[in-house]
Amino acid sequence: AYRENDYLWGRLHGAERMVDLVCSTLSAPISPEHCRSFKRRLFLAILDEEESRLTADPTLVSSLRAEVEAIAG
Repeated sequence: AYRENDYLWGRLHGAERMVDLVCSTLSAPISPEHCRSFKRRLFLAILDEEESRLTADPTLVSSLRAEVEAIAG
């Protein structure tokens, strides 16, 4: 369960960093709200993809999904 947790958090963190890099280097400014919305959609896509694969802790994906869905987007 801890390995699945670390794997999933690694994916989410990597995705967040990539969005941060893109948002910070665009020639046309992008609002923080737009970046946050993009991250939210990306996180939900990752959770959708991993939900059926990460089964050691049945609450892992659902608890993270609830946190992500609480992000204003």
